[in-house]
Amino acid sequence: MPKSPNKIEEAMRSLWQDLDMLHTNTEQVTEVVDFAKKKVRSLKRTRSKILIKQEDGSHQVHVRDLEQYTLLSREIRHTGNITRVVIEGIFFQIYAVLDAFLRDFCIALLDEKTSLIKNLDLSFSAIQIIENKESIDELINDAMMKYLDDELFGDYENKFSAVFRFSGQKFDTSSCPFWPQLIEGAMRRNVIIHANGRATHRYCEKIAQLKINDAPAKGSILDLRKFYVIEVLKSVEDCCMRMYGYLCQSLLDKESRSQRYELIHDRAYEHLVHGDDGRSKLYTQYLRDLDLKKVPQKDREIRVNLINQALCCKRLGELEEMQQLLKTVDWSASSDDFRRALQALNDEIDHIFQTELSDTAWNEILTWPVFRETRKSDRFISKFEEKFGTPYSEEEV
Repeated sequence: MPKSPNKIEEAMRSLWQDLDMLHTNTEQVTEVVDFAKKKVRSLKRTRSKILIKQEDGSHQVHVRDLEQYTLLSREIRHTGNITRVVIEGIFFQIYAVLDAFLRDFCIALLDEKTSLIKNLDLSFSAIQIIENKESIDELINDAMMKYLDDELFGDYENKFSAVFRFSGQKFDTSSCPFWPQLIEGAMRRNVIIHANGRATHRYCEKIAQLKINDAPAKGSILDLRKFYVIEVLKSVEDCCMRMYGYLCQSLLDKESRSQRYELIHDRAYEHLVHGDDGRSKLYTQYLRDLDLKKVPQKDREIRVNLINQALCCKRLGELEEMQQLLKTVDWSASSDDFRRALQALNDEIDHIFQTELSDTAWNEILTWPVFRETRKSDRFISKFEEKFGTPYSEEEV
């Protein structure tokens, strides 16, 4: 097959882009709920105007208004269901995105590591080879696509195992902390599609095995809420990131591994900039857990990642964990930029500006998320105006 550079990264970036879109859509569900409530209230007011109050307190509809009353009642019911329809659509799309990614990721791995084709156990008859001798590459490609379509079928444990299997690796679900949530979400999707949201016996049994929450009663309704959908999005992103990291670590040389892991650093930082601390923490923690013998990281990268993880903890209210993280490194001989970052984490803003700051230091303070709260302080605002001769405006930075 022809080589396409960075196809693995392209598959990951495409997954992240789709998940980010779904995350944004989920956050906007509140606006849909507000719209639906306002619409229903308006429709009910219109409907109430055609009701005739009786002496006994009951209401009746004049025969001439019966059609309008029926139409209004129908629209009220349907508008009230908008939220459920929207959030179910987002939820179903999560697993459609996951399925597409698993296939694209396999193709990307094969593109970069063509030796993996031997693990697909493809075989061709003599007649097939003779008939396709002018296009043997196309024959192999078609057979490979059919193999992947057959293997990437069934439940998600089978799908993830298939990706590892053809990579010559073994899939260990314990390596994915959010694996139970991913599986529960897939089963809940099936229950909603095939059982109108009523918990089946199989679903209840599986939930008891996963031990992630109390198993619901058989026949109870499984609803979808915004927070739940966001947690499923997080589980999908975490499991895919860990699969990406493990296979890159296992299949690629050291130089290629370092390049691939830059992508995870970038993703962690992207979440941090956008204030998505929960998702950023997933990535920063994963980077800290890496085996440095297999995935070399520079000391500065390790420290920057640790500062960013500590910032996530702080913004999530996990102050004790933040302090424990910071104690894992000796900062006494660190450069001034790390000293300032630690002061920002500990809200020692006055200390940051005790000495004259270089242009490089100012650039870090203006761009590194760890200084976001610093930039809101009166001390920073006055120092900024003193340095640049103009009032600070975050929009202009």
